[in-house]
Amino acid sequence: MMQDIFLVNQIRAMEGRISEFAAAYTEELRTLNQSYIQASVQAVCQEDTEELEDLLKHYRKLRKVIVSLPKTESEKFFLEAGAFAGAYRVFLDLQDTAMAEALNQEGKILLGRKHVKELLMYLYQTPYARQKDIAAEIHVQPNYLSEILNRLLEAEYVVRYGKNKTTQYCLTRQGRQICRKHYLPERNYRIDSGFEK
Repeated sequence: MMQDIFLVNQIRAMEGRISEFAAAYTEELRTLNQSYIQASVQAVCQEDTEELEDLLKHYRKLRKVIVSLPKTESEKFFLEAGAFAGAYRVFLDLQDTAMAEALNQEGKILLGRKHVKELLMYLYQTPYARQKDIAAEIHVQPNYLSEILNRLLEAEYVVRYGKNKTTQYCLTRQGRQICRKHYLPERNYRIDSGFEK
């Protein structure tokens, strides 16, 4: 990362005049920190240990320069508070990634269940369908359909409108994307420009 090498050199150059330049480089440091956090989370998710080691090496070099700068007690406090906030951000990103992965696995299992494809395609073609119409169309028992619909509601693929006899179901944007991506044939449109070669 060339940006961190440049920043290390800039920080070394301002060693005696920290207060003059601190505001100018705070935003650059924040941006660099965020890029390190994002790259580290991505490396962890992809199980790329070489990339993670490389990032850590660069980050360690930059942190060593920053820590070695002369500081007042309040600056030491803010340095540690910043390190704590950075670690907290990494934990949040890792938690979000882990939760997204778990939801993705649950979604794959749900989409692999019997009759789910037919149900989603029916709702794609017939929005605001009632449960008895869906059951009749895809040939399933109402209690089994209720179970599938509840799971699709939890996964936010389907949304329910109304109550009791007037309840209607339709796909959410995520549900429509699933249908387009997995169940509909790919569309290749030929555009006729009117010009001949």
